[in-house]
Amino acid sequence: MASNDTTPHSNLVLPLSLKEGCLTSAFLSMGFILWLEVALLLLLTVKRNKSLYYRALISANIGLLFWILGIMLSNLLQLNPWIGMSFAVPGYLIFVPSELAILYSRLHVVGASSRLLLYVRIVCTLEVIFITIPTAVIGFGVRVATYTVPAFIPAADTMYKIECCIWSFVNTLIAGIYLVLLLKNWSRDSKEPGVRRLFAHLVASTVVLALVMASWIAISFSGALETLEPIMCLVFGLSLAVEFTMVQMLRELVRSKRKNDGRSAAYLSGASGFSVHQTRPLEPESGQEKHRKTMSSDMELRDILNEPGLEAGMEDVYVSPSGQILARSGRRSSR
Repeated sequence: MASNDTTPHSNLVLPLSLKEGCLTSAFLSMGFILWLEVALLLLLTVKRNKSLYYRALISANIGLLFWILGIMLSNLLQLNPWIGMSFAVPGYLIFVPSELAILYSRLHVVGASSRLLLYVRIVCTLEVIFITIPTAVIGFGVRVATYTVPAFIPAADTMYKIECCIWSFVNTLIAGIYLVLLLKNWSRDSKEPGVRRLFAHLVASTVVLALVMASWIAISFSGALETLEPIMCLVFGLSLAVEFTMVQMLRELVRSKRKNDGRSAAYLSGASGFSVHQTRPLEPESGQEKHRKTMSSDMELRDILNEPGLEAGMEDVYVSPSGQILARSGRRSSR
């Protein structure tokens, strides 16, 4: 779409050419396959849905489905714009905040500092308020009000470019921070095959996702808006698949380490700033401190591990952010 188009319509509402139809069908199909894969994995593997990570993942999966249906109805079936946008806009508004919550939760899992998490929350909130919501409004307008408000066309052209650049930057930045934190926390175990394999997969997944996002940016600046919206289905679906795969690998690695060293991972970090850890079996108070080494984690790791309760012989240890032991439950769980 040329930015100097002054006619009261755009190629967004015209029938697709053969090339555009093939590209749209391909991107929608790949996005739907990725959505279906993540949906099936969620149904088959998730037993506990109380964690922020899995709730956000389920929400993002629902949003992606609505987005794919909306683009399919609008671009391929050429139905009334109101029908397609009634699916696409809610799906977009559901998916983007949910995906940002997934990224935030993933940083939690690897033990990011409270200050870093605060900065990430601020960035995610600003993106939703100043980028996501305006893009959804303008995207809705360019579909349903193009004939009456032609100004929506250049506005959509500009916002789509800004949105894909900001989205790609935030995703790549958080993925990079995640890799750095994971490498820092697991550096002493970097020679283990499982850790090396995890790092290799994470780096490869991040590079592939960055390349797809770079293609997304290139398409947005080429002016091919008809192709831009369908490729977002592929980008969003790939993002979900990568996120799910990363946490599945982390879960298996944590379980493997726990079998090897006999210790449980830290699993709970409350909103008040206190952490709850599972330690080795209860020992005399004098010898407890030297055995209280646990892997950093957050309130979601226990749910991510799908664990119904404390391991036998473990105790709850409440730890302040500074590392001081505040209280012990003194309970022995039995199963």
